[in-house]
Amino acid sequence: MSTLNIFAYKGSVGAISDINNGTFINNPLDDSQLGVVVSVEHCTISEEAKSILSKSTREGGSFAPFMLTEHADGGASVAVMGIGCHLIEPVVGSTCSLSVLDRIPVVPNDPPADFVSFIDD
Repeated sequence: MSTLNIFAYKGSVGAISDINNGTFINNPLDDSQLGVVVSVEHCTISEEAKSILSKSTREGGSFAPFMLTEHADGGASVAVMGIGCHLIEPVVGSTCSLSVLDRIPVVPNDPPADFVSFIDD
């Protein structure tokens, strides 16, 4: 499993972050952190989720619950509020780069059963 796996179901986007075995840029368990920050090399995304997120609107400010960031050293990262299981609203900060989505490896869409139940209920 990747550190952050992003998937979709019925038009909703979710993610699972592997808190126990993942590779994070930040320490998501630290009290000062609001979520996870992961290099694109440690993320995966389904084509369905990528399609939805590629149409993300922009937040008025530079910070949003879902961030796509290009780094000065040529790297890129994804940040999502929360830890474990995430529901992602397709809204990014004003300084985010949607082209970061193209740098995330694409995998088959496989939403977990609890996410499917959450959306269906």
